Amino acid sequence: MTAHVQLARRDRSRQPWRLTCALDINQIPPAQSIVQTPDMRITLTAIHTDPSPALWVDFTSALGEGRGRWLGAQPQVAQVHEVELNLEDEMRWQHNLWASTEGEPRIRRDKDGMHIVGQLLQADGDGCAALAIGASIVLLTLQECTVPLPRFVSLHARQISLQPLAL
Repeated sequence: MTAHVQLARRDRSRQPWRLTCALDINQIPPAQSIVQTPDMRITLTAIHTDPSPALWVDFTSALGEGRGRWLGAQPQVAQVHEVELNLEDEMRWQHNLWASTEGEPRIRRDKDGMHIVGQLLQADGDGCAALAIGASIVLLTLQECTVPLPRFVSLHARQISLQPLAL
């Protein structure tokens, strides 16, 4: 069985573009082989506005701390949300994506973005990859795919967005 996913995103020129990829869900390891942690449930620790209309939030989760652009209604500090984490950077091996020796997912914030360790579930030749960060699965745009693929990867993302999910 193949799941088709279509992502819409804007680049710096603000022109829309679409990335369509197909992931063979039969290739994804069974759930018991994925490191299981709580879903992407976050607690907001700070809210930041900048001169643009973008709203940025700091958060903590069971996997660590981070910061991302908030895509929902105005939140409040200390609120708990279930979110969809989107990594909008294009990932390139040895540039912002590396094989990891760590076997546990984690999130860590620094001044330039977030460092994330996750389990690489699948990558196809069209540049689409699925990454498990705990129980959450994030789709990545991947350039220059290496073979064989490592089980765990470490990445550095600068363009992070958080979409709150209705509970």
